[in-house]
Amino acid sequence: MGQVLENIDRYDEALHHYRKAIEIEPEDVRSYLNTGRVLTNLRRYKEAEDIYRKAKTLFPEAGVEEEVHVTPSHLQLFLSLASLISQNESRLEEADALYREALTLRSDFTNAYLNRGDVLLKMNRSVGTTLSSMYFLQSYGGSRVKAHEIHL
Repeated sequence: MGQVLENIDRYDEALHHYRKAIEIEPEDVRSYLNTGRVLTNLRRYKEAEDIYRKAKTLFPEAGVEEEVHVTPSHLQLFLSLASLISQNESRLEEADALYREALTLRSDFTNAYLNRGDVLLKMNRSVGTTLSSMYFLQSYGGSRVKAHEIHL
């Protein structure tokens, strides 16, 4: 129901449903993502950041010898939080750190490379942007991705 309301720009009502979903399933990252997105649309940025950070605490931690199962929602969380933070020019380093953290979870996470490249450009780090692009290209070793198809 929250998504239907969000799609017709009834954000306050959608927010109510998403918060209810968090109450029902407090471990489901997707509800936090939805809530954060609506709060961002409502320009309630501090609340959106807080909800994304709360969701980040739900991320499973692996032991020394076990692997963490990373879902698309977990990865999207890093993108959403970093994107929100990067709107503040004084917090670009923090956004970059989130993109790097996402890339440690999944080294072929294309959107993290592309968004990190944008942040590096904002920080006037062309060398870093080039390296970010190179890692992106390396992650697609055998694919037919061409450099001119990548817009950093």
